[in-house]
Amino acid sequence: MPELPVKGDLPDAEASLDEHAYFWAQHNVRKFQMALEIEREHGVAVCDTDPMKIHFSWCMERAGFHWPDKFAHAQGFVRDAIAKGRLGFADLYLVKRIEPSVARAQKEGDATRRRGNFEQHLALQPHLIAWFTVMSDVLPGKVRWEFPEREALLAELKSKTPEEAPRRFDVSIFDALLKGLPQ
Repeated sequence: MPELPVKGDLPDAEASLDEHAYFWAQHNVRKFQMALEIEREHGVAVCDTDPMKIHFSWCMERAGFHWPDKFAHAQGFVRDAIAKGRLGFADLYLVKRIEPSVARAQKEGDATRRRGNFEQHLALQPHLIAWFTVMSDVLPGKVRWEFPEREALLAELKSKTPEEAPRRFDVSIFDALLKGLPQ
């Protein structure tokens, strides 16, 4: 799936927390709907991040970074979008743990990319791992901690039909995820 640019104007700094949360929830709905459209057309859609993306605000807060989309405010908008079948869970999550020293070496060895938020992303990693550990508990078999071989993964994905509701759009899974997160 191609990167989806932010549509419309970002809420300004004086906007309410709910306005920020609603804006980002709607942006993520657009991403998820685009992924569903690609899936319908090609049988599979691959995204470079979870289109639901509420994990980002949780991770940012846990790591102590400022982000206008506050997790507590985002939950209701995301839950509502799931209940309406506009935002949902992926059929498979591929998560790679990487040692900070290895990530730094890769960064320094690749002059083709800028990586302006490298240190921030590195600080988010333990929280991202915590998020997907809980995701693995509430969606058994849907989170893999290593990247499979490309051809094997493509063959597996092509052999499956897209998951139907209610799991993809099951708010009880979302509720269990929230309940399982570390405090």
